[in-house]
Amino acid sequence: METAQSTTRIALPVQETRRRWERFTGEAARPAGEAGARAEVAADQVPGAPDADKGMIHFDAVDEATTEVTLELRYNPTALAQEGLDATWVAQRIGMYLDRFKRHAEEGERA
Repeated sequence: METAQSTTRIALPVQETRRRWERFTGEAARPAGEAGARAEVAADQVPGAPDADKGMIHFDAVDEATTEVTLELRYNPTALAQEGLDATWVAQRIGMYLDRFKRHAEEGERA
């Protein structure tokens, strides 16, 4: 298994960003490590990621009103290659998913 990741910044405090992540994904983030900072992510939360295993999402405060969100996903590179895809594709897919989350989080219920 290998890992791909993408990062974005959300114009919300950490706890609100995490709450909106849970609403966006439809399930509570399972804490891992430092409370409120990281959570496990089920691979099926990232649509279209073939043969993904699991991942981690990190919520890091940039300042009081901004959160840096990093999503890491473990995947099977052999299975990916059989689909004609590579690690760049996985990172782009994660980035697209985080972009959707950013719109949802910052626009609230309208997204």
